[in-house]
This record gives sequence, structure tokens and C-alpha cells, in this order.
Amino acid sequence: MVFKVPTAQELFLYDRIGPATYYYQEPASPFAWVITLATIAGYACQRATTFGGRTWEAWFTRAVPIPDGLYKFYGLPGLIGKVGDTRGYYLFELTQLRQLAPLAAIAPPKAGARLLPKAEYRLRPHCLHSADG
Repeated sequence: MVFKVPTAQELFLYDRIGPATYYYQEPASPFAWVITLATIAGYACQRATTFGGRTWEAWFTRAVPIPDGLYKFYGLPGLIGKVGDTRGYYLFELTQLRQLAPLAAIAPPKAGARLLPKAEYRLRPHCLHSADG
């Protein structure tokens, strides 16, 4: 699970390994997106690419003016609905979008989770690996 704290420019990535929960923290540095316009099946779409350990391609819509997206990705002028690496190893795709009632601020759940350096976190055997390298 990924928690983004844009105001503090931080990311927290959590994973459950057996009975324990581990996480690592990293700075939320903005991606250097390159935006391309295209028409697909008659619809105006926008594609953006960036490099973060690998080349990423994201499709976003300005119709939902929220500069956030799937997994760690954010910073485009609309909601990211699909993002994947250009080699086809990773693909994240939005399946549903619903309007929810406003929530109170959410903080990453540090209680009970063990902080690890990112390098050690990535060495742990688990199903979800960080997709940035």
C-alpha cells in the first residue's frame, strides 16, 4: 500500500510479510513528465512519459482535475487512469472512480510497522515489490 503526503513531499510504501508489517519512506520527488497529445478511437487523450528507474508511460484525463494517480505516480494536470513501464513489466489501471464523502486527513499507519531502509525493504521476500527500479 502506498501513502502519499504531497504537502510534506513524502511517500510511504507498506507491505505485509508474514505476520509483520514493514515500510520504507522516500522523498516524493516530482516526476519530469513529457506530455504527448493523441486521438484514440475518436477521443482526445493525453500520454505522458517520465523516467524513474525505468521509462514510464501514463494516460491521464483533464476531465478529472486531480493531479494524482495510481501507485506512486502523480503530478500531471489530471487524474492518471493508466500507467505502466514501456517494457511491459508493470501496469496499473483504474477500474472504477466514485465520489466519496469528504474524509478527515489520513496519516500513514506507522503503529506496528517496522521502518526499513529502502534497500533492505526490497530484499525482503514478498509479493509486491517496488516498481521503480
